[in-house]
Amino acid sequence: MSVLTTFEAVAEAFATFKVYWDTTGYDAVYPNKGTDMPTDTASPVAPAPYARLRVRHFPGDQALSGRPRLYTETFTLTVEVRVPAGVGSKPAYDLAGAVKAHFEDTGRTASGCVWFRNARIQEIGEDGAWWLVWAQVDAVYDVLR
Repeated sequence: MSVLTTFEAVAEAFATFKVYWDTTGYDAVYPNKGTDMPTDTASPVAPAPYARLRVRHFPGDQALSGRPRLYTETFTLTVEVRVPAGVGSKPAYDLAGAVKAHFEDTGRTASGCVWFRNARIQEIGEDGAWWLVWAQVDAVYDVLR
């Protein structure tokens, strides 16, 4: 694997997600991106599904000692697929399943620097006016410090 910064690794994972999600025509909310999407408890104004992305890093493993040090880092990318409650859970399962399959089929980012492992879906259920099913994938990359 090539060496990336944490920001670059996350940006590449987002870009990989975007390749599939743009084909759906639905909106996505990325961390630190301004949005006019409804809040979690609001009633959907236009009852359209959307995705919200979250990233959670885990402690890294030191791969090489000396200076600089090489670390292998891991994070979980969670894609919260949200559909309006009352339309049934199938659209959420279909979209989350397609996101999962995209990461499984892709295997890594376009640069080859971030590898995807353990893609899965997780049923969350109703959250206010929304029904949630998550697609999650673990991402692995190297960083120099």
